[in-house]
Amino acid sequence: MKNKSCVIFMLAVVLACRLAAAGAKINFDAEEYDWGVIYQGETVKHEYKLRNDGDQPLSISQVKTSCGCTVAKDWPKLLAPGKSGVIKINFNSGSRQGRNEKSISVHSNDATRPLVKLKIHGNIKKLIDILPSQVVSLGVITLGESATGTFEVFSLEGKMAIEKLEYNREKLDINYEKIKKEDGREGYLFKVELKKGTPIGRIYETIKIETDLARKKMFEVKITGNVAGRIRAYPPRLSFSGIKSGEEKKHEFTLKRTDGKLLEVQKIVVDREDVKAEVVGGPAGSVVLVSVTVKFSGSAPQMRRLSGMIKVYVNDPDQPVVDVIYSAYFARTKPATRLQPQKKR
Repeated sequence: MKNKSCVIFMLAVVLACRLAAAGAKINFDAEEYDWGVIYQGETVKHEYKLRNDGDQPLSISQVKTSCGCTVAKDWPKLLAPGKSGVIKINFNSGSRQGRNEKSISVHSNDATRPLVKLKIHGNIKKLIDILPSQVVSLGVITLGESATGTFEVFSLEGKMAIEKLEYNREKLDINYEKIKKEDGREGYLFKVELKKGTPIGRIYETIKIETDLARKKMFEVKITGNVAGRIRAYPPRLSFSGIKSGEEKKHEFTLKRTDGKLLEVQKIVVDREDVKAEVVGGPAGSVVLVSVTVKFSGSAPQMRRLSGMIKVYVNDPDQPVVDVIYSAYFARTKPATRLQPQKKR
């Protein structure tokens, strides 16, 4: 009886092993990798070793990373039973710092583990300290005026020398000088000036700073801001919501000169026939009131959105046009219900 029980147990074990091996089976030597400590700007390269422990071909359909800083360079699309391969991963530290962890999602035809999440993590050490920030905001600048901003740069790995600057010289003037803090740190103070005459619009400039540091030859500082005209719209955007079929809605905006000079509207151009804009008044001088009407005359079975631009032409040679953005949301209308004829009794 005991021998019979032993035979049944052994058969069950063999059957379980065969079932476990049935199909494709993905296995990794290690599903996590700790790179330890690296410096900002350095790249980590690692290979995750895997094998197919099943009895059917293993198909890897997709390898997806959790961040653009992590790239899957190459991987085997198909592995025969018993064969091995590697998934190559590159992690670019960029300007990141401190503890970082990223994941890599591996999709395959393993019925028991169709998704395996690999992890890569470690610490990133700063080489450069930029104060107060690596992004310097100049705020809102009136057309024709200049603006200035400052930032400080310190090396965290000994002394540093600035060797070269690259930036947009048509818009920016940059000067720098050596400084020494009370705590003994030595670095550089940068003074950035936005030149007069920079056109209206968003500012997004990059300063590339080249140093003599072996580990950090170059780093970047971003300059942001917004050049606004002397004539401004309040509010700069109009939103019309819930407009029903056949209904019209009105909003107003004010044009105002910040220099107090006389403001004259020469014409208003709208890009749609169902949107009208006209001057309705305002105090004489530097302020004008404009009324905007949106009317929807068609049917709107579903929510629909329209957007466009109102162009107001004015008497300023430096800023001849003021743009105002509008958007309109049309409410859904319920379809008419059909009356069913009553059955005669």
